[in-house]
Amino acid sequence: MTTSIALNGVANTRDLGGIVCAGGRPLRSGALVRSGTLAHATADDVRTLANCNVRLVIDLRCDIESNKAPNRRVPGARMERLPVLEGIMPGVSRDEESDRRIIEKLARSAAVNPQVAEDYLSGLYRSMMTDPFTQSRYAQFLQIVANHDPNHGAILWNCTAGKDRVGLATVFVLECLGADRTAITQDYLDTNRFADKTVEAVTRRVPHLLRRRLAPAIRILFSAQRSYLDAAYASAEEQCGSMDAFLTEKLGATPDLRALMRAHYLV
Repeated sequence: MTTSIALNGVANTRDLGGIVCAGGRPLRSGALVRSGTLAHATADDVRTLANCNVRLVIDLRCDIESNKAPNRRVPGARMERLPVLEGIMPGVSRDEESDRRIIEKLARSAAVNPQVAEDYLSGLYRSMMTDPFTQSRYAQFLQIVANHDPNHGAILWNCTAGKDRVGLATVFVLECLGADRTAITQDYLDTNRFADKTVEAVTRRVPHLLRRRLAPAIRILFSAQRSYLDAAYASAEEQCGSMDAFLTEKLGATPDLRALMRAHYLV
């Protein structure tokens, strides 16, 4: 299990250190951090991140989200935007308009069968895996990670909830570092330690008469489900034969890039 970084205004912030990767080598602590948005970070939060030696923050949210709720600046850190979606994707993007649209969609269908919510988000993961723009941005992300020297500080990457876009980014990093799928899946599902507040916040926006009917679908949609990760892996296999080949062919994760990442981040 990864190490949570306790923050007051930021959810789902975790140091990936300790995950066992290629050759049984653990990922070094204080090097790679995944997180939800820093938009609501408190002054204490940004000091904590600075004290954790975060020196590069990569915001994976689309421009609409970042402009509405910019990340708080972490002292001493370079702040970069690298949107992996061209625009809003309801169910993945997290702003009031996106939430309203997905609630309307659930009200039309998933109130009867919550499986609709799971199928919907699995489809979005497949879309992210096949979209050329998204592939190109994740390729850029891996280049940044590979070429960063962790002796100069940690990289933190965030989206809004730290579940979907950050989830895929973390999958790609851990695959490049040689972690096995069990460890990768466990890290992905660890997001559910933080999901309750998100589910509660979204549920409060639902008209009162619909809340009980939509609650199961909302929980499925806004928590980490193994089926979402399975959909991403299945898409990689359909496109390239395996996730390993997908990383090379679609994301530019060459053997040299992976070797550089392992030299930088594995103990």
